[in-house]
This record gives sequence, C-alpha cells and structure tokens, in this order.
Amino acid sequence: MADSVQIRNVPDDVREALAARAYAQGQSLDHYLLTLLVEDAGRPQAPERRGRSGLSPIEITKAVLDNTP
Repeated sequence: MADSVQIRNVPDDVREALAARAYAQGQSLDHYLLTLLVEDAGRPQAPERRGRSGLSPIEITKAVLDNTP
C-alpha cells in the first residue's frame, strides 16, 4: 500500500512554479511531484555509482590526470 508524504513550509513561489510546470505538462501537482520523486528514487546515489575499484568516476578521472606526463 502506498503511503502519503507531506512537505511543510513550501514557499509560495516554489509551489506556484511547480504547479505551473505540472499544468504545462497536463498533470496535477500531485502527479507531477510523484513523478519527480519516482525518478529521483531510481537514480543511483554517489556510493551506488562506485565501480569495482571503489572509486567514483570523478576520483578515477583525477587519478588518471595526476599520472599523465
């Protein structure tokens, strides 16, 4: 079963901007925000992005550049 999420103290201008984006896509604000949350939850976070080396892509790039003549 799905739970509810409530966010308090959202500034009026932020709510209005999000509502305008939802309207522009033909969605309710609830549906628009749910879509954003689902997309964000599906993205890997920094620790999940580390490969077998245990280093992030940025750390690997820095290591390669540091060893470049």
